[in-house]
Amino acid sequence: MNDYTEEFNAMLKKIFIGCDEFSANIVTVSGFNNPYELLRKIMLDIDDLSVKRGNRITSYTETKHLDTYGLSSLAGDIATITCGYAFTVNDTKLAASLNYTYESILKYREEDIPKVARLIYTTAIAHKTELMNFGITEAKFNDLDTMILNYENNAKSNIDVWKQKRMYTAQILAKVKEGKSILDNILDKVVVSFKFSCPDLYKMYTSQSHHIIRTNSKRIEIGTIYGFVYVKDEGIPINGVVSIKGNGIDKRSESYREGEFTFTVPAGKYMMIAERQGFIAKTFDDVIVRSDQDVLLNFELEKSTTLK
Repeated sequence: MNDYTEEFNAMLKKIFIGCDEFSANIVTVSGFNNPYELLRKIMLDIDDLSVKRGNRITSYTETKHLDTYGLSSLAGDIATITCGYAFTVNDTKLAASLNYTYESILKYREEDIPKVARLIYTTAIAHKTELMNFGITEAKFNDLDTMILNYENNAKSNIDVWKQKRMYTAQILAKVKEGKSILDNILDKVVVSFKFSCPDLYKMYTSQSHHIIRTNSKRIEIGTIYGFVYVKDEGIPINGVVSIKGNGIDKRSESYREGEFTFTVPAGKYMMIAERQGFIAKTFDDVIVRSDQDVLLNFELEKSTTLK
């Protein structure tokens, strides 16, 4: 859940606590109760969607972590033993081609790890007979081959998980937008009915610093830009640094887990850039944000180098 949604939900919960405290005053306001209860349901819907999305993220990242750790560990072990064999027989060419350790493998991008592991496997299997005398069993060769295939298959299936996470994100933003509209309606009633008759409740509403609250009953024109950073032609989400400039705004933030980013900014025109080491930066020059609008903007980053 992004900061905007968290702040919105936290504010709603404060409002409900305050309204419960002044419930006797609230029931006297005509037309207040129905939107108030609808807003409560929206808050619960946001909570529910956020939990589902969080569970999806946790399941995805835990699986990916275990796959990465297991594959990197086994590939690193086989590479180290193979290098030891190469130095023993004075085969400097073989040693140079497999100068990998577990730590060095982890320095590669996650999408490159199976490629490195496959290179290690192919090189080591060519010396299978000799290496079996150095502690690499046939089971280890088979395990590495299987783990590489599983890692590649899991990477493809996890794209579906990412798409589902995107769906939850869109649903949450839609709920926030719906809730904001209803809250505006409730605030109109608060301003008219409670300013003098219930000043404490009026103060509680107007003292909220969140941008969706209107000071002196005036709207602040804002919109939301959200989206994902992923690898071009592969659809694999990646973390990156996203910058937004223009209209007096100059922000730079790392995308959330699995490539997601969100900016809530005043209406206007912006330039946005997504960057990641090893990739060509992508720029959008004219991103138009209008009041109460959610703009979906996805960055497809092309790799600047390829693993040899």
